[in-house]
Parts: sequence; structure tokens; C-alpha cells
Amino acid sequence: MGRNDHYVSQTYLRHFASPKGYLVPYYKNAQVVAGKPKRTKSICFETEGDTNKYFDNPRLLDEFLPAFENPWKNNIAKLENGVFDANTKFELAGYIAFLRSCSPTAKRLGQRMIAGALEPVAYEIGLSNLDKADYLSDEHKLALRNAFEKREIEIKIDREFAHAQGMRALIGMLYRYYCSHWLVLINETNIPFITSDNPAIL
Repeated sequence: MGRNDHYVSQTYLRHFASPKGYLVPYYKNAQVVAGKPKRTKSICFETEGDTNKYFDNPRLLDEFLPAFENPWKNNIAKLENGVFDANTKFELAGYIAFLRSCSPTAKRLGQRMIAGALEPVAYEIGLSNLDKADYLSDEHKLALRNAFEKREIEIKIDREFAHAQGMRALIGMLYRYYCSHWLVLINETNIPFITSDNPAIL
């Protein structure tokens, strides 16, 4: 049975739910409510989202996350009460590092970054090899050259590979956040912060 891996902490989502525990799905592009209110556990998850085929242990994140995700609610409460000791900072840094490197948004951005780095090389190699492709007619060579030059041929990066790169960067990112200076913003107004699926910023 597939696992529902939540990429937004349930303790985080519950703060935005109604008194009965529901969230209203809203489609921001069309600016309309999309469906009936839903429980927090039924949204913001991917089936087998944390599984990665590039590691000997495909569920490696299962060993990392509990130490940082489980205390998230308590650590936010500590911040609200002015407590920011080394352990609290470490646990918060670990979960923020996860959001930055392993969430669906991070995977999508990782795909784009890797593709962007490889595209110029791939197009250059593709164009240079066209002239040597004796098995292609001149007509086919011209069509392919035009497609390369118009960027109609895309470089596809495996999403799990981008995720694996993010997982590799996880510990280094945690260390960087933990050792950096923090500015903690506490919202004491009745107007909530704007949030998204990529809430942690450098």
C-alpha cells in the first residue's frame, strides 16, 4: 500500500483550519473555491513522495523527518513565548531544510535548475552530431536543426533524480541554517502571513 507523505506538516496546517478541522481548497489561478472543505490529512500529500529509487534505502527520509517534523508545533509555541535555545533552533532548521530541498516545489525547481544547466551543452552536442548523422536525410537534419534552435526539443530530468540531489543537500542545508543568524518575525495582528507551498526562504 502506498504511503501518503505529507510535505506540509499537519501541525502547521491545523493552524489554518476551521474550528471543526477543515480547510477550504482554493484555486488561485481561477480565483474560485475548488470543491468541498477537506480535512488537513487529505491534502498536501504525495503518495510515496518521500520514496527515492536512487538510494539503497528508498525510504531514507523516514529516518530523518521525525526528529524535526514531530516537534514543529511545540517549537513554534516556544518561539511565540520567546524561547529560542540551541535545540529549538536545530529542530526548526532541520524542518526548514526539508521544506527547501525535498518538498514538491523544491523537486520542481530542482528539475528546472538541472535542465537549465544541461540544456546549452545538450543542444550544442545535438547540433554538432547532426552533421555526422549519415542515417538521416538532409530534410530530417534540417528539421531537427530548426527544432534544436527553436528549443522545441526539451531536456527532461527525472523528478526523482532532482529529489535525490535535494536529499543529498539536506544535511549541509540544515547546518547552514543552524549556524546562521536568524530574525524571527512574530505576527501579532489579526491579518495572517501570506503562505505558499514554498514558505521557507533564504
